[in-house]
Amino acid sequence: MSAAINYVSLGMITVDSSKVYTFHGWLILYYTIAILTMTSLVGWLFQSGRIIAAGLSVVLLLIVYIFFALRWFANQKSTATTASTSSCPGAPSSSSSSSSSSSSIPIVNMCPDFMVAWTDPLTGNVYCYDDKNTYNMRTYIGAGLVSGLTINNIAGQSAYLIKNNSQNTGATDLSSDQNGLRWPFIHLLSANLASITGDKNGGFLRWEGVWDGSTLTVANAPLP
Repeated sequence: MSAAINYVSLGMITVDSSKVYTFHGWLILYYTIAILTMTSLVGWLFQSGRIIAAGLSVVLLLIVYIFFALRWFANQKSTATTASTSSCPGAPSSSSSSSSSSSSIPIVNMCPDFMVAWTDPLTGNVYCYDDKNTYNMRTYIGAGLVSGLTINNIAGQSAYLIKNNSQNTGATDLSSDQNGLRWPFIHLLSANLASITGDKNGGFLRWEGVWDGSTLTVANAPLP
């Protein structure tokens, strides 16, 4: 069994149980830029006699640098540790949930905001449903929703069918799924957008950030 990776030099260099060293270039570059910008600014303030401003600059810059270091690089340790522990003989592979939780890459949300993806254990179909009833769609009929579903042991729910697993069409992307048999909801957005935007509840649907941000679009829709 490989031991968990030990971190030295503030994460810039890692070493595993086999004494194999790994240098993390992006983190080294980040530290270099941070040190250069801080010393340049603080040194200039000291030379100009603004001692208090120099001290405040050190504190504020440290907060900014630490914030972005954790945001961009904090996943390296957990990712490396996961890879190490999963290399044990007979050890199970890491689950997708654990790997995604340690990633610094923004999450691509295939469902509209405040909706949750659910996979039917019987059919393998993937749905997006309003679990908190934010859009009043939990039991709503309309706007392209599939109704009468039993989700997490609660009957009578409605959801958008994102992926129809029973349709083995061979479609690998949206362009090859001309009739929307594989990805019905995304096809509906492309072919008949008015059916959703014109609905009293569906018109509020949005995807923040990576996919969209303000309007309903399928240009870069992530597929389940």
